[in-house]
Parts: sequence; C-alpha cells; structure tokens
Amino acid sequence: MKTFFPTLYVDFDASPHYSCVVIEYCSGGDLHTLRHRQPCQRFSIAAKRFYAAEVLLALEYLHMLGIVCRDLKPENILIRSDGHIMSSDFDLSLESASSPTLEPITTSIAADKGHSAAENDERFLIDPSCLPFLTRRPLPHMATKADPWRFVAEPVDTRSCSFVGTHEYVAPEVTAGQPHGCVVDWWAYGILLYELLYGRTPFAGLTNLQTLHNIVRQPLSFPTADPSPLVRHLHEERTGTELG
Repeated sequence: MKTFFPTLYVDFDASPHYSCVVIEYCSGGDLHTLRHRQPCQRFSIAAKRFYAAEVLLALEYLHMLGIVCRDLKPENILIRSDGHIMSSDFDLSLESASSPTLEPITTSIAADKGHSAAENDERFLIDPSCLPFLTRRPLPHMATKADPWRFVAEPVDTRSCSFVGTHEYVAPEVTAGQPHGCVVDWWAYGILLYELLYGRTPFAGLTNLQTLHNIVRQPLSFPTADPSPLVRHLHEERTGTELG
C-alpha cells in the first residue's frame, strides 16, 4: 500500500517565501493534466475504473493510518511511469491517534442505529465495508452472532472545525464551518468520481463563493439520464436522500 505515496527525500526552506520538498519523480504528471490530454478530455471506461480503484485503496490506507486527507483532487494524484497513482500534498491533512481496531457491537450501538442487537450483529457480519452499500459475504473465520465484533479502520472520532480544502471538493459541513471528520474524504472521492465520469465537477460556480453556495443548496444532478450507481450511492449514503 505504501507504493501509493511518494517517498520524501529532503525538505528545505527557500526564504523568505517558500518551503520546498523533494519527492520521487512521477513522469506521468497529475491526473488533472492527464485527463485534459485525453480525447474530449475524458478517460476510457477502463481507465476510469482503474484510477477510481487505486484512489480508493490509497484513501482507505490513509484512513487506516489515522490521517484524513482533506484535499483529495485530481491535481494531487500523481501518475508514476508504470501508470499507477501516487497520492500527494498532505499539508492540509488531519492526523489523529486513531488506529484500526476490533470493537464489540453493543446493544447501545444497535439502539442508536435503530436496529435490534441481533439485527445489528448480522448487519456488520455481512457489511464490514467503509462503503455501507457494498455488501460482502462473511469469511468462514469471521465472527459469529455469539462473537459480535466489527473491524473499524476509519478514524471515526476525529474532528476539526478548520475550513480547508479546494472549493469544488469540500463537503457541506466544511462549507458551513461545522465540525468534520473522515467522511469529508468520501465526499471528495464522490466529486472525483463524478469528474472522472463526466469531465467536470458537479457544483462548480463562476466564483468560489457561488461554488460553496451550490455545495450547500444545489441538488446533485447528472448530465445523463443514467447516473453512475457508485456516485449515486455515495451521495445517498452521505445525505440520506435518494436521487430521482
């Protein structure tokens, strides 16, 4: 997994205005520039799937380290000479003391989620993913109802009130100045998928202020009648509303 992040060789100050870092060279440039070089500024379906999958793996690994990226965007995704991605630019990231852990599924958790304890046990046995709508079959060695535990890899308790990020990719709670955690990265990932699929971000306005207003007020829409199921599900899980 560490191959998804560039090696830092050295850092130094170039006074009075700059602080510089030297990382390993990625000859493919960044994902934003690469997309604009494609015919009609669109990747092929295979390329979209490839980049979406690799960014997902990199983001999951980053969260397992207890780090919230907070500035996920194509310009920060570098392309190595072999075509694989490297995620970069973590100056806005939020680091926590969280680490992957196993935790018991208690009756109080079940009540909070509106499920019985038995229902909650079953739900986490078949659905341990950080993307709840992608169900997985339990492996034979996984916990049973008599041993109700769940694996938590996300830094779910991490919170910040800082307004950071790139306007087109920030989540509504960041825009509103509210406390936010690792879920803002999944919002940004959904925006990134939208851009890979349709060649633009969904809430961009003529000014940064208008973009922020659109993020909070404007319903998500798609340029095609059949939107991507993954983008649709990410939005529905994030907002709790279904798209028509």
